Amino acid sequence: MNIVLKALSRLKEKIVIPHSKKMESSPKKFGDYGETLAVNFLKKHGYTIIQRNYKCIYGEIDIIAKENNCIVFIEVKTRKTGGEILPEDSINYAKERRLTKAAEYYINGLDYYDGDFRFDVVSIIVNNNKPQITIITDAF
Repeated sequence: MNIVLKALSRLKEKIVIPHSKKMESSPKKFGDYGETLAVNFLKKHGYTIIQRNYKCIYGEIDIIAKENNCIVFIEVKTRKTGGEILPEDSINYAKERRLTKAAEYYINGLDYYDGDFRFDVVSIIVNNNKPQITIITDAF
């Protein structure tokens, strides 16, 4: 009986593990695709990219950029068509709070900064491989 259980256990591992890895990597790849679209779009609209995927103890900021004399902290939300809510509507108060804390941490780490900063959201809806990109400035 133990041999049968061991064999079933191995079979389960062979079936479940690759499937779960695929499920985990697909949304990440789609998110990375959206961030790359956002970076290119932002550059075309006069933003200078400072950093992507800034991580600190408070969380992650997708893109840090500069527009004129303002540091801009940018959250990118990418969705496929067919959703009931817009990508930007998925940013709740808790997410705003984490982004604000991460931005404060970033600014405090600079040698000196006495300029303006703001939070933008880049909303991307992909329909038949054609992205529709919207920048929401000073989103929160």
